Amino acid sequence: MSVEAFDIAGLSNTKAKLIQSFRHELIACLVRFREWYVRDKAQPTAAQAPDDSAVPEYTVQASASEGEDAVRLIVTLRDARSGVYVWGDRYQLTLANWFEAQQAIVRRMALGLNVNVSAERLAQVSRNADTALDNYDRWLRGEGLIANYTEADWQHAAEIFRTIISEVPEFSPAYSSLARLYNSVHLVYPGIHRDREREQVTLDLAKTAARLDPIDSRAQLCLGWSYAMAKQYDQAEVNLALAYQLNENDPWTLISSAHGFAFCGQHEHAHDIAEQALRLLLVPSQVHWGYQVGIRFLLGDYEGCVEAANRADTIISNLPGWNASALFHLGRHNEAVTEAQRFIELIRRRWLGSEPPTDEAILGWFLHLFPIKNKEDWERLRAGLAGLGLSVGHFIHHAW
Repeated sequence: MSVEAFDIAGLSNTKAKLIQSFRHELIACLVRFREWYVRDKAQPTAAQAPDDSAVPEYTVQASASEGEDAVRLIVTLRDARSGVYVWGDRYQLTLANWFEAQQAIVRRMALGLNVNVSAERLAQVSRNADTALDNYDRWLRGEGLIANYTEADWQHAAEIFRTIISEVPEFSPAYSSLARLYNSVHLVYPGIHRDREREQVTLDLAKTAARLDPIDSRAQLCLGWSYAMAKQYDQAEVNLALAYQLNENDPWTLISSAHGFAFCGQHEHAHDIAEQALRLLLVPSQVHWGYQVGIRFLLGDYEGCVEAANRADTIISNLPGWNASALFHLGRHNEAVTEAQRFIELIRRRWLGSEPPTDEAILGWFLHLFPIKNKEDWERLRAGLAGLGLSVGHFIHHAW
């Protein structure tokens, strides 16, 4: 990605300098997204784009005009090879709150660029066979498959990541994505339980990703989750915090780190970051709301948990279990019973475990899924189901 010199003709000297400062901060935000390289085209020594039509190249352009008390900034994102504009927006920068507005606008702009570049590129790569794509595009396709939360797509994604690792062992994103997938196998495949061997393999993959690219927020995020799954919660918090610090402009980093902090019992951190993630997104996805379900429950915000569960629906199969427990704690007993039965039947239809999908087996699988540090938090989840008359009393915290 290239950031061209901003058109500041007609601005006063003072406002021109402020716009240049704004541009510099934008570049600083963009480089934190490891999905692309950023070139400053205003510099005479800027590297030239690779002479390869298969390599994507996008250009950020902006023009500023001066009003009486504000500067109007128009920003566009263009595919440099096709000339097609894939994104654009306009902003009003006022002198009264310049620096606060600058930070908010840079975050919104970085989000817009990230979403649009990734979506536009994913649309391109989806039309080609895996073997015709370069490493980045194969990885991007695998990431897109993970977002579908289906067994077949996850198997395909895992195959893509393993192939990239075997061919390009220094490519960090493939390690972190494969570790992320392994961390979630027991969550996405009903009836599949934690596996100590897989847990260690996952931790090794995540450590490799972070070693290869220590300033990649997603590598640090994945390592934090891998430590949490291994019940090494103190170390998990260190890497989750590092992921957040490396890229507080990425909604995925925000919501996933908030989720991790909630499981680690850091409720205040989880609340603040989850709220920040919501403010950053104009239209949160169902997956985003799915992460909010567990966060809100662990914070004791049962109304927020139910609202998030309604928005997420069953994008992640275990969400109705959280919702049923939250409804019980709210005193909405009949709704809770209905939701618990819906949850059990949903999991029974998707069951992949070797044992029969009895109610007890399903509830045992559900209550062992999550790396919840505090016993009291886990017991609140169990108590909501026990209050509905379900047989969960003999399950214990940290059973895996």
